[in-house]
Amino acid sequence: MNKREKKKRRNALNREFLAAVKKGDIQEVKRCLAGGADLESTTHQNRKSALLEAVSRGHDSIAELLIRRGADLGATDFRGRGALSLARDQGMRDLIARSKGTDYSFSDFRSYY
Repeated sequence: MNKREKKKRRNALNREFLAAVKKGDIQEVKRCLAGGADLESTTHQNRKSALLEAVSRGHDSIAELLIRRGADLGATDFRGRGALSLARDQGMRDLIARSKGTDYSFSDFRSYY
């Protein structure tokens, strides 16, 4: 397989990964990650990372998985919104703190970002 074919295959896997995140299909998300999907790949439409997409859709188990795998908590979408503010908007206030194993309150996170 040449470089071009590898890149095409990787891009297809990243699209499958993001589609699985959007649908809330945790098994497909795990399969894609095991296959080498880029944890920080973003949607073309609004530049949301997989973590931002999971949080904005209320898929807390997927968001937790992505955080455990090392997803960037500082990533933002095209509007400058990060996972922490989206989690607050979705009522998922404890998700980020619990997943990172910290004892910060949500307001501490908000002031950090």
